[in-house]
Amino acid sequence: MTRYCVRAMLCYCVSTVFAVFSLESSATATPSVNPARGDISKVQAAWSTPANAAANGQQFSGSGQSAVSGAEATLTAANGQPTTPEAASSFHVLGDRLKVVFYEHMDLPSDIDQHIGRQPSRLPSSQGLVERAELTGEYIVQQNGFIVLPLLGGVEVAGRTTEQVARGMEKAFRDTLHREASVSLIVIDREPIYIVGRGAKTGTFKYTPGMTVLHAVALAGGADDDRSDVYLRAEQFREREKLEKSTLLLKMQLARWAVLSAEREKSQVETPKRLIELVGALEAKKLINDALRVRALMLSSMQPQTASLQAAIAAARQEAANDTKRISIIQAHHKVRAQRRDLIASMANSASVNAFTFYQVQGDIAEIEEREQEAMTTLTETELRVSKAEQDLKKFELDKNVDLERELLAVVADIAEQTASVSASRRFINELQITTYRMTNADRSPSFEIIRRTQTGSETIMATEMTELIPGDLVRVISEPTGNESQLSH
Repeated sequence: MTRYCVRAMLCYCVSTVFAVFSLESSATATPSVNPARGDISKVQAAWSTPANAAANGQQFSGSGQSAVSGAEATLTAANGQPTTPEAASSFHVLGDRLKVVFYEHMDLPSDIDQHIGRQPSRLPSSQGLVERAELTGEYIVQQNGFIVLPLLGGVEVAGRTTEQVARGMEKAFRDTLHREASVSLIVIDREPIYIVGRGAKTGTFKYTPGMTVLHAVALAGGADDDRSDVYLRAEQFREREKLEKSTLLLKMQLARWAVLSAEREKSQVETPKRLIELVGALEAKKLINDALRVRALMLSSMQPQTASLQAAIAAARQEAANDTKRISIIQAHHKVRAQRRDLIASMANSASVNAFTFYQVQGDIAEIEEREQEAMTTLTETELRVSKAEQDLKKFELDKNVDLERELLAVVADIAEQTASVSASRRFINELQITTYRMTNADRSPSFEIIRRTQTGSETIMATEMTELIPGDLVRVISEPTGNESQLSH
């Protein structure tokens, strides 16, 4: 029994030694890439090569060496932008949109580590990488050339390669959280190229690596002066149409002003000299007649209301006259009854007049006085109606005069506006004709300038057709005469 135990212990020790020796040999050997097993670290090392980075359009930074040489790393200016457009395709610039994914390295113990009791080793499988969701996301390179990561703070991006940015993020992760991580960095989008200037189609165009000014201008439809000529002719046509409309409105408003002014002054209509100078005497007379006809229609539409008010006044006055006549009759009857009463009262001592007759006459007089009082009240009400109808007529006439004044003011303002519009259109047409003449009689060659945004502000760069661009550049097409413009005649 003892011999069997000794043999078992010897076999166990020998197997343990062989296992340790095999593990150390495999650790020093170069492992092969097996994506099926999830060897992420090996895949990262394969992606870190310049050839694979160019083929995939992205950079996955692991623990391998940088794919960018020292010469390429010096192609950035102090403001963080690439000093040469050739570097724009490999260097990040302001406005780049990046997709950043953080993978933290986790120390997981293997079965052999647990068996022999040593410290956990770093496993090269996907089980040793955990994505940090709070750091993963899309970021845009800001004006200062940095992006701001949660927990880690700002990381400089502008003027650096993808590999350099990933290394900087890994270092920030290590310095802040005291852990190791791998960063995957992908460029999702870059700012477009902007084109402005006469002769080219203004707009934005997608940036492609190696794009030159000539490429951008070709996308914008070229910088041909023929396009400028078409543009000038179209502008002349639109401005002439505007001039004709403004002149027509000005003529109509001048004729209308003459008619309204005559109505306000209650005088004959006089044709304005300005209207005669503008269209001639015959056309001016025709315009005046048209304005008179339109004004007559407007006044005729007001006539029924005026007639109604005047009829109300006449009816109220007739009723007041009838009430006055009725009161006169009542007063005459009252006078007769009063005389009879006085006569009866003087004959009261004689036997021929009794008290009944006296009281009967006295009752008639009271009835007549009551009728007289009612007639006086009716007359007062009728006179009030007459007064109200007269006030309504006066108010209507006053409102009509106020409307006339307002209409005159509006016409004067419109005349001033149309006069200014006519003058401006004539000047603009004249300038367009001069410009068209100069462009027709002078040789023109387009030139270009680039407005480039940097961390310190915008800068203007004179460019040629072969000047290469970087994302976010604004190309301005400038067309200048090369001949002696002083020899041109207007």
